[in-house]
Amino acid sequence: MNSQGNINDIVAYIVLSIGLMSVAIAAVALISYIILLSILPVLMFIPLISVLIVNKFMLKRKLSEFGIAINKIDLKYIAPAIIYPFIIIGLSIPIAYAIGVKVDWTLSQLFSELAKQSQLAGIPYEALLMIFMVQIVIAPFFNAIFAFGEESGWRGYLLTRFEEEFGLEQAIILSGFIWGLWHWPLILAIGYDYTYETRYIGAIIFLVFTIAIGVFLSWLRIKTGNVLMPALAHGAINAYIGFGTYLFITDRLTGYPAGALSIVSECIIAAIIWYYLFYKKKSVNA
Repeated sequence: MNSQGNINDIVAYIVLSIGLMSVAIAAVALISYIILLSILPVLMFIPLISVLIVNKFMLKRKLSEFGIAINKIDLKYIAPAIIYPFIIIGLSIPIAYAIGVKVDWTLSQLFSELAKQSQLAGIPYEALLMIFMVQIVIAPFFNAIFAFGEESGWRGYLLTRFEEEFGLEQAIILSGFIWGLWHWPLILAIGYDYTYETRYIGAIIFLVFTIAIGVFLSWLRIKTGNVLMPALAHGAINAYIGFGTYLFITDRLTGYPAGALSIVSECIIAAIIWYYLFYKKKSVNA
């Protein structure tokens, strides 16, 4: 079923998802910053909840039409989904050297934090390090449970509906933009991924961050037909992109997880995928 020419459901979805996020952030932030951080994974289901509400009262389509289904796992895309954040970080290394950002190959800040946590928890450092390594291995798969909630909205509902109305190229950009906009209440409230002092410029930069990453996640959705691989990749990004904050010794606007270094690498990958999706066949047939 194609609903071309009527974008009321898209508008309703955007208003509802961002509205619910804003209300949740405002309500919890007034109570406790710590509580807000602890419920962030739960908030990732707001996009899915918004899909269910809008689809029930407006479109009344099968969720599988939006790629929201747990019935097909294309195993060959698991590796790209998981290693994507490491490719981003790897591409940032020569860029960091070129612009004079220090690269700490020892990850000294990370291991220093683990040492402090072992003392506070009364756990031997070696045991805590082992727990940390196990968590790192399983983190993308665990995170994917919550990321499924987000990807059902961005690469599921919105990518599908934007493509139906405006075409795939615009759909990829617009879905990534709305994804970034959805994070604005969190960024503006606590400086999420940046600092409180840089939250306004951070909010603008984050839109570029989500659009660039959205190209890769959309590619996974296109190749696999559902949001499972985008959810896994989203989970891997949440698990691993933060390592860049320990590798590159700089401020958050310049470095990681969502600063200039990170975004330039993501844009390089996005440009390659964009060429592959939209221009390679044209150049071959020309």
